Amino acid sequence: MSSSSSRRFFMKFKAVEEGSNSADGSSSRNKGRRIDDDDGGGGGGVEEEGEGEGGKELIKEERRIELGEGSEVMYMRRFMGMEEGWELLEYLDSHIPWSRPTLRVFGRECVQPRDSCYLVASPHLPRLVYSGHSPVAYTWDHFPPLLRLLDKVEKAIGGGSGSVGFNSLLLNRYKGGNDYVGWHADDEKLYGPTPLIASVSLGCDRHFFLKKKNKKNNTPPPTLPDSTTHILPPPSKRLKQSSNNQYQFQYQKKMKSNNSSTNRGDQQQQYCLLLKHGSLLVMKGYTQRDWLHSVPKRANALSTRINLTFRTVLPSSS
Repeated sequence: MSSSSSRRFFMKFKAVEEGSNSADGSSSRNKGRRIDDDDGGGGGGVEEEGEGEGGKELIKEERRIELGEGSEVMYMRRFMGMEEGWELLEYLDSHIPWSRPTLRVFGRECVQPRDSCYLVASPHLPRLVYSGHSPVAYTWDHFPPLLRLLDKVEKAIGGGSGSVGFNSLLLNRYKGGNDYVGWHADDEKLYGPTPLIASVSLGCDRHFFLKKKNKKNNTPPPTLPDSTTHILPPPSKRLKQSSNNQYQFQYQKKMKSNNSSTNRGDQQQQYCLLLKHGSLLVMKGYTQRDWLHSVPKRANALSTRINLTFRTVLPSSS
């Protein structure tokens, strides 16, 4: 589904909801509340109160999650206004030179299950290489809306324009529920030992999963790009909803046991977050060293999602 179709889908969904609310006299009671909080990535689920349009102030509520051992995640639900986000998504959908490259993973060649594009501030940065693929590095100077977004992101997390020093941007486009990214960590050496990664989500809501790396070898499980192995079940069936459901952050510890005894060393922490349209997710500290993350397939993700991850590439030591 195209970005314009995604927008029409959401507006139609919203109109149906508003019509049903007014019919039963509950519109005032539901105003400003989420539409289908745990919709699993469908076309709805976008809040409307305080979204920044029509002179309203944008309420940038945020939540910080301490993962332990120097790892931290911050989620800002209302980073962008709804209309501002849709306009940016439509611009990116039609102006970015998207590609769907062939990767080499565990000795197999597989087509990447999503579109992507790599943008940089300078052509002299070290090359990005992942899964045997080195993407073309386009300059982001050719895309003025992205420079404005960069300024907005850095002000939100660093206190001022240029304070963070992001110099690269990886964009991913998920055209439907079959597009996904498997378990991985953004732990390439060019980002340093404690990279700060800021991720903006536009369009279709999708679930974002985090789980602790295997302490025995500190490496990801062997998930192939065309496999759903290790993809967790929908959180509505697997996890108890957080008491603070405004952020849709959920948590679970899985423990392996031998008969009646439990080995505490085999505990595995897992989190799930529903990334909403216009939200900002920040991973910092040792999150990439100690944790894996993924955006799994979802049958009911009916429209396009574009994700923008700002990063800082360190100068080459050579």
